[in-house]
Amino acid sequence: MGIVAKQSKLNAIYVFTGFAIGGITNIIFPRWFGNNLELLGIIQFVTTYGILFAQFLNMGSHMIIIRNYPAYISINNTNKAFFYGLFFPLIGLFLFGIFMFFANEFFFELSSKEKINYPLNELAMVIFLITCAMTYTRSIGSIAVAKMRTAYITFLNEVFIRVILFICVILYFNTQLSFGTLLWMHVIAYFIQFLLVLPASGFEIIKKESIPGKQEIKLNLLYGLFAMFESGASIVINRIDVIMLAALLSIEIIPVYGFAFALATVLLLPARALNIATVSIVSDHYHHSRWSEIEDLYKRSASIQFVIGALIFLMIWISIDELFMFVPEIYSAGKYAFLFLGVSKLFDLFTSINGIIIQVSKWYWYNFIFNLILLLLAIITNIWLIPAYGVTGAALATAISIFLFNLAKTYFVYKKFKILPISSKMLYTLILLLALTPVEWIDLEVYFIWSILIKSGMTAIVFTLLCYFFKVSEDLNKMINQMILFRK
Repeated sequence: MGIVAKQSKLNAIYVFTGFAIGGITNIIFPRWFGNNLELLGIIQFVTTYGILFAQFLNMGSHMIIIRNYPAYISINNTNKAFFYGLFFPLIGLFLFGIFMFFANEFFFELSSKEKINYPLNELAMVIFLITCAMTYTRSIGSIAVAKMRTAYITFLNEVFIRVILFICVILYFNTQLSFGTLLWMHVIAYFIQFLLVLPASGFEIIKKESIPGKQEIKLNLLYGLFAMFESGASIVINRIDVIMLAALLSIEIIPVYGFAFALATVLLLPARALNIATVSIVSDHYHHSRWSEIEDLYKRSASIQFVIGALIFLMIWISIDELFMFVPEIYSAGKYAFLFLGVSKLFDLFTSINGIIIQVSKWYWYNFIFNLILLLLAIITNIWLIPAYGVTGAALATAISIFLFNLAKTYFVYKKFKILPISSKMLYTLILLLALTPVEWIDLEVYFIWSILIKSGMTAIVFTLLCYFFKVSEDLNKMINQMILFRK
């Protein structure tokens, strides 16, 4: 993919490193916390709401910066990016701070069916401060993304913050630290992450002559609001299951669902590594009307993302029962939650960068419409399915929402740009995926770790070789050929 491939190389390394760290913590934390699910649930509750609120409270400044940065470069006024990155989030954060100060009891009554055994005022402050740090990390960090300095940002988001939080939990279990201290260590960690974003963004003092005019601010504010609701609603759709599990059942069920969710999220690793670089590339192509390049990127992104995602899904699903042996038995309730979530993530990869294409175009506001409708659908399906099926119902509701969300966006991109992410070779990947899935039924009757290594390892080799033979992805074959030549 040329530029995208070069930009994605370090991103991929950091994303997969972060995955390795996340995989370790997702296994160790349930074992350390044991059946004390409430404490682990509070940590995941706090970070979930921090991520959720941060998507809305940046006021769309991250997409304003990425969309307009090529134009700012052309007029030699990149200082404008910092105006939007610094001042736009202040509006949302100010209102959010007032709400959490005066109405935190109301917030916790809505967000958790059972009373949380922790001082609510302090918990509200923790959520607010984490949200502030996350909001500005995303907002100012988008300047580095626009400058194509994505690898460093990826390192901070995928590796640095995971390592720091892992160390915090280690200190908690090996010293006399209180649980409250652990939460405040999370706050400090996220603020350190924000401070480390500044060097990559090339922080500039905002000059008076660089402050945009009222008309420009008005247009970008409108765009930012749509971008805010688009990205925010997308996060809500992906997090509504966790939110509603706490609201309809208990905060203690969050870690059980979180384990299955973490396994399913692994499937998005290829997309996360690629899309970090892709968003700025698509913005640049659109700005210069390079439609053929956008179409080529659309198809090739879908192909490589889907084949790698399918491989990861197979490796996990085939050894799913053995993987749950690493954690307390109560977590095994998430087996079929992973199945539904995994299938939905595969469809997300299959439809590729449809949302990015819409967001940088003049039809950006359609993303808001799609998200609003599907958010309502996600809420309705969760209310319907969670009481009846628990964590599995939450996963099924999320799968339905993500499927319809991506189907709608893919159809829209086709109607407006006459391009689709689908290629005939992707059908081969789907057939191979379906053909190898039944390996999960095989019981080798050996120690579970050996079973994982044998079943997942052999399946991965067979799947990869067949994909290479059928040339399902040109980029995959190039990667394998480069590895072979390197070994020689």
